[in-house]
Amino acid sequence: MLAEGDVLFIPEPEEREVDRPTNQRHQFRAHVPTLVVQLRLLGVDGKPRPEEVVAVTIDGAAAQFETVAPGTIQTRIEPTASQVSVQLGEEMLHFGVGFLQPIETLAGQRERLNNLGYFAGDSDDPNVLELRSAVEEFQCDQGLFVDGKVGPQTRAALVKAHGC
Repeated sequence: MLAEGDVLFIPEPEEREVDRPTNQRHQFRAHVPTLVVQLRLLGVDGKPRPEEVVAVTIDGAAAQFETVAPGTIQTRIEPTASQVSVQLGEEMLHFGVGFLQPIETLAGQRERLNNLGYFAGDSDDPNVLELRSAVEEFQCDQGLFVDGKVGPQTRAALVKAHGC
């Protein structure tokens, strides 16, 4: 998904020739490297959650994972993956993969706030009460000036807290 202002780079195609008979069906596969997803699981106090990660699934299939720091796990995913689920103690957490808008957009700010546990709703109207309240809560928690608007300082704090 592209948003206004995104920069897209498309490399020059590599031409390859492969000899195959014309009277048969052929299947070609492209090698696509796996990606690594890292999840920081924090409580409302901003500290790593104490519960142990029991299992990770990617699009419903069990996945190997490693704990890289307290409350932080990472696992390899295919570029086509769309859902990562983490069983944390008795609780199951679900995360969408690859659908984060740029921080410069209202949608990107809302998505990051929602990911951090601030209920920002699902509207991209800056006058919606849930979004403004979420921004104010975030600003308060970060020790920023509380005005309910995502200015440069709030945006930078949001990127730092979210990790991107």
